[in-house]
Amino acid sequence: MGETDVLYFKDTIQTDPPASTKAKQLTHRNIKTARATLYEKVISVTGAIDPQMDSIQAIRVLKELKQTIISDLVRGSPP
Repeated sequence: MGETDVLYFKDTIQTDPPASTKAKQLTHRNIKTARATLYEKVISVTGAIDPQMDSIQAIRVLKELKQTIISDLVRGSPP
């Protein structure tokens, strides 16, 4: 990632809440699209985590997601 991509990524992905920085470059639009796609996929699997959710339930969902990321994305899932 180039320097401008790193700054955009930090502002729009790593910051909570994310900045509403406009995606001006193709790489920024790709980052924005990837975030939206991942967000939609995660919500479709976990359901929304909202303030009314039991904290124990929310922690369980987040731990399951973490384990999936570790096992499938970091280590690589079998083909």
